[in-house]
Amino acid sequence: MRRLSLAVIASLVLFSCTGCWDKQEINDIALVMATALDMDPDGKYRATSQFVIPVRQIGTKPSKEGEKSYMTESATGRTVDEILEHIQFKLSRKMFVAHRRVLFIGEELARHGIENILDYFSRNPSSRLRTYVLVVKGRSGSDLLNTDYPMEFIPTEAIREMEKVYRGTPTTLRDVIASVSETGIQPVTDVVELVSPVVGSGKNTNSSRFRVDKTAVFKNTKLLGYLDENDSLYYRWIVGRLSNGTVTIEIGNAKDTVTVAITNPERTIETAIRGDETIIHVHMKGRGIVQENNARLDLTDPDRLRQVEKEAQAAIRLMAQRMVDNVQSTYNSDIFGFGEALHRQHKYAWKKRSKDWEHVFKQANVTVSVDFKITSIGMTGPPLQLKESDIVK
Repeated sequence: MRRLSLAVIASLVLFSCTGCWDKQEINDIALVMATALDMDPDGKYRATSQFVIPVRQIGTKPSKEGEKSYMTESATGRTVDEILEHIQFKLSRKMFVAHRRVLFIGEELARHGIENILDYFSRNPSSRLRTYVLVVKGRSGSDLLNTDYPMEFIPTEAIREMEKVYRGTPTTLRDVIASVSETGIQPVTDVVELVSPVVGSGKNTNSSRFRVDKTAVFKNTKLLGYLDENDSLYYRWIVGRLSNGTVTIEIGNAKDTVTVAITNPERTIETAIRGDETIIHVHMKGRGIVQENNARLDLTDPDRLRQVEKEAQAAIRLMAQRMVDNVQSTYNSDIFGFGEALHRQHKYAWKKRSKDWEHVFKQANVTVSVDFKITSIGMTGPPLQLKESDIVK
């Protein structure tokens, strides 16, 4: 009897083990590598998705010249889910969005506001919140998805690799949603541009190149403008997201320059309240390695080395202060997280100012100081090609 009971129990357990009931065969899915979202003139959203063509991903060359290893499909609608359903109607395989690496936002949609599209990506369990988000400057996102890139099988994979190796501000969906939902910080993303290739670099007329070196400034969910390459470097330094970079220092006049690689960048943010005035002080620290010396200086001379350090500190402080002032006056968007710093350091003061932080941020007294030391001058002191009489000692 005991054996019979065990047999019945085992049979019931087997019936309850249904296996992978929701499995999807690789041959039945269409891998979405990237999606671009734009706004049409009629106010509807347009989504374009880039799909892998599996038979062309084995490593063999295309059978015909110009044959692509990817395809794109697009559709319009009032919501993201509605649009993706319209795209699905055009595909013989089920869309698989969990593999998506990059999300592009066209500039027009970014300036209009991305609030209504964020809910889909945060609510849909198959959408990865680690997907990189970039604004396409001056173009629609669909233009980028239809641009070839010779170094990668899938063009948008180049953007993902650039986000990993470029000294930028890689921003994911999770970062954007977190910044939008907080009071003391505003979202930013990296910016991708389509630039013309060097003449003779490719036969394909659709062979524009990608460039990722700017930062998109948002207020809540609307794009306000951009920080250029230099301002983006100082922005990343202030928010603690700079790993390395370079700064070119003018010595005496604009023709005499020294280029220094930044290492070990650090920063501290201190806040204070003086009456009705909000005071924010940013202290930037770093070390440098001389990469190029076109100022004819003998950097083995301690006095000359201190001169370069002094000029570097002054230049970094000036550029960082100018960038902060510009963001305050032009955009009035706290992309630095100064509000979060005030919240951590002065909770009671933050409670009084949080509801009107936009006005408080614009009026805040923000100062920058710099401590920068050069730890290496490279393999030579003065440039080796100079005669002894040309070296400034």
